[in-house]
Amino acid sequence: MHGAHWYHGRIYRRYIDPRLDRTRQLIAEMVQPDSCVLEVGSGTGALAMQLASRCRSVVGLDASAKMIRVAERARRGHPHGGRVQFLHADAARMDRMVRGHFDFAVASLFLHTLDEARRRSVLRQMQSLADRLILADVDAAAQTGTERLARGAVELAAGLQHFRHWALFLRQGGLRALVEHAHLDVERTELDERFGTLVMRTRPSRSKEKGSPS
Repeated sequence: MHGAHWYHGRIYRRYIDPRLDRTRQLIAEMVQPDSCVLEVGSGTGALAMQLASRCRSVVGLDASAKMIRVAERARRGHPHGGRVQFLHADAARMDRMVRGHFDFAVASLFLHTLDEARRRSVLRQMQSLADRLILADVDAAAQTGTERLARGAVELAAGLQHFRHWALFLRQGGLRALVEHAHLDVERTELDERFGTLVMRTRPSRSKEKGSPS
């Protein structure tokens, strides 16, 4: 399990979470009411708590103890906190930690933080645990010129390894390319222009479900 970064917890909640309001809203609009949701890389719990008001249940998974502590405080103070559970666990082992099946599995600005092998493993496990995936991450097409330099500075501040994972994610085509490689059918796409974040609601390819060659 990866350890916590210096910016996890209260720092993330104060300085990063407010910039992601639009991304969270786009994700929430893609989740059908009364759904059961798994959030991978749930961070401070901001998205999980927003979903709790319209979902039957939400399970949040995060490897950072700092993030889990902040999320638990938010859960205890929320009127629908009883619908939410947070697990301190490595996403690469979620198939051993998470029980049941979900309507949606969500990953917001999480996949680009992983190395390629872990990213693909996490995506496969998400597909095995949920009917649909909602993925929000870097839009390679929007990350050009000054925007890429500014975003790169933010990613580098998170650590050299984090920066390398982000840079590779972009070179490989970002979220669109990852979704295509995973043979997912895209049902809906939205862009948070302020943060350059692409939000995609997907499901397993119908041709793959029928056993057609990929």
